Amino acid sequence: MAFGTVSEINKEEGLVRVDINGRVSNLLPCLYGTPSLGQQVALLEFENDGTGVVLGPTSLVDGNPISLHIGDVDFWCDGNEIEIKASKIKITGDVKIEGNITDSKGDLTNFRTTDGASRA
Repeated sequence: MAFGTVSEINKEEGLVRVDINGRVSNLLPCLYGTPSLGQQVALLEFENDGTGVVLGPTSLVDGNPISLHIGDVDFWCDGNEIEIKASKIKITGDVKIEGNITDSKGDLTNFRTTDGASRA
């Protein structure tokens, strides 16, 4: 799954081009209507070659959050916060996190262990 900004719209065909961090996709079909120019969208890329399908905007024009269920994956976004629920998430490439990291036991942001002991 990727996120980007709509950079071109072909309303007659219901297709859009999406700018994904400076890389522009081919014209892609949209599952949930045609988003607006400049609107942020979630998309599935097939081979990182500009092909795929736009799932929908990360927030609707009226500001309401969106919720998608695809297979065993739940995706929710209100434009400020994204929640993905899946049994397994694989990320290929670099990950940069700004802010805190937490899990069910608490804050992991500065967690360090030297002896392999589990956290209390």
